[in-house]
Amino acid sequence: MATRKEKDFLHSLDKRTAIVEETLIRLETNHLIHLQKQIDKIDARVWALIVGVVLQLVSIVFMFLGVN
Repeated sequence: MATRKEKDFLHSLDKRTAIVEETLIRLETNHLIHLQKQIDKIDARVWALIVGVVLQLVSIVFMFLGVN
C-alpha cells in the first residue's frame, strides 16, 4: 500500500501531467495553424520579391541590348 507521501506525489504528478497535456493539445490545434499561416505569407512575399528582382534584371538586359 502506498504511503500518504507517495499518494500526494502521484496526485501532484498527475496534475502536472494533465497541464502539460493540455498545453500540448492547445499548441497543436491552435498555435501551429497560426504559425503555418504566417510562414505561408512570408513565403508568398519572398516569391514576389524574387519575381520583381528577375523582372528588373530582364528589363536591364533588354535596355543594354537596345530592344524596345
